[in-house]
Amino acid sequence: MARVLVWRLQRAEGDDNAAARQLICRLSGRQQKRGRKESAPALLAGLSILLNTSTLLADLYPGRTCPLSYGGF
Repeated sequence: MARVLVWRLQRAEGDDNAAARQLICRLSGRQQKRGRKESAPALLAGLSILLNTSTLLADLYPGRTCPLSYGGF
């Protein structure tokens, strides 16, 4: 399921999707070559961190909206 989400996110166009890709790639902590787009492994690693953090915050603060909730996630 995560692979499909990353695949769709890589191919999606628009400013919101570009911002989501950049955020997820930064969460992964992986370095990218200058001028290259985000790689699928970096997006998968960042997505894993985002989903785990979101789950942790949902468990810590039940009944509240997660501060990391992001559009399509």
